[in-house]
Amino acid sequence: MSSFECFISKDNVKWFKEVIKTIEGCISEVKIDVSEHGLKLYNLNRSHIMFVQLDLNPEFFTEFILDNSKPVSFTASIGELYNVLNKHAIQEQFDPNNGELFFIQPRKDEFYWINLNNGKVYQYYVEKLNKNGFWVDTKDLNTVIKRLRIGDTFSLSEDEGSLIINIDGKSRKEFKINKLDTEDDVPSEPTLKDLSKIIVSFESYKEAIMDIDMLNLNNKLYFRLKDDELVISSHGKTGEVTISLNTLTGSSNNIKSCYSIRHIVQAIRWLKECKTELKIEMRQDTPIRFIYPDKNSNAFFKSLIAPRIEAE
Repeated sequence: MSSFECFISKDNVKWFKEVIKTIEGCISEVKIDVSEHGLKLYNLNRSHIMFVQLDLNPEFFTEFILDNSKPVSFTASIGELYNVLNKHAIQEQFDPNNGELFFIQPRKDEFYWINLNNGKVYQYYVEKLNKNGFWVDTKDLNTVIKRLRIGDTFSLSEDEGSLIINIDGKSRKEFKINKLDTEDDVPSEPTLKDLSKIIVSFESYKEAIMDIDMLNLNNKLYFRLKDDELVISSHGKTGEVTISLNTLTGSSNNIKSCYSIRHIVQAIRWLKECKTELKIEMRQDTPIRFIYPDKNSNAFFKSLIAPRIEAE
């Protein structure tokens, strides 16, 4: 049985397609984690300048099924098992109705049961949440996802060696993308403190970034928070440009940082949901975080871009 299966409605197809295409433009491989909190797709780019993450909450799907049981059983003496588990577990419960001793070890996301049999032997089960995740090639993933058409619904699931994508529209299609054999350790989304947080119109923000990129002035892009405005600027040998955007909420004075325009553009080029609002979190000379939600705020595409530190 697949460890998970989720179904995405036709209303969410367009947003999902745009985000997957954007992810392909940022990173070549993506790690997929599955848990009771939904799906998480994430990785650093090769230069370690950009970190991207797509969070899909269970509410994003019309149906989200998680089968996290992976049982292992054997028999041995009760005393030996009890001593080992009691040493490492932080919580235990005993149910006298069925003679089951229950241990929890959350650091490993494992759940232990001892099924007692006449006080002499036991059966030992392990359930482990699928938080180790698996890897797929983003080009392969986007190649399949872009086959989705308006009105299609589709589902994601997995078997031992593949990510399975089923598309249901004018015809029924099943695609299998091989999991990558990699054990690369990907850091979690960095925790940044004391950030100034603002919200701007995504339509206005994207138009500003694409206008600046079109002029091809410089790879340096300056972000400045000033009162209730976000000021974005760039300059080069052929000229300069400054665009001010009104913030919808949040403000902070005298914060200015420089970033690579190439990575800023990569994070938004294929996103087109113009009616949404974009959340921006930044601080002087620290990574800047962009959070792009779906229309119901049940899914979030995040990009974190390192600053270019300039000499005084």
